[in-house]
Amino acid sequence: MVAFIAVANALINNDGYWNDGSDYAIAQDSKGRLHVLPHDAHEGFRPGERGGGVQLDPFATAGQTNKALLNKLLAAPELRKRYLGYIRDIAEQWLDRNKLGLRVEKYQALIAEDVKCIR
Repeated sequence: MVAFIAVANALINNDGYWNDGSDYAIAQDSKGRLHVLPHDAHEGFRPGERGGGVQLDPFATAGQTNKALLNKLLAAPELRKRYLGYIRDIAEQWLDRNKLGLRVEKYQALIAEDVKCIR
């Protein structure tokens, strides 16, 4: 759950848990472990259209009454530390402009011929 919330926040999922508390479900397996089932995550990297704008603060929605799960997780020191670790890893390893740019160029080259046919 901590990783799910970190990814949604870091990718600015404007239609997910960290923003408006929607588009996910939680299922419990037979061993009692909870699993997050996100869906409809097509609004990533979008500034707030509902008047809020982009807030790149990892605690931007903490304290809001409709974010009980986030607030409970962040209140536990070990989970708060893990959450911030995920945020840092996403920012430094996955969203770093130089690293991400190389990945985008790789995938662009991979699909270039197929996209050319569509035009």
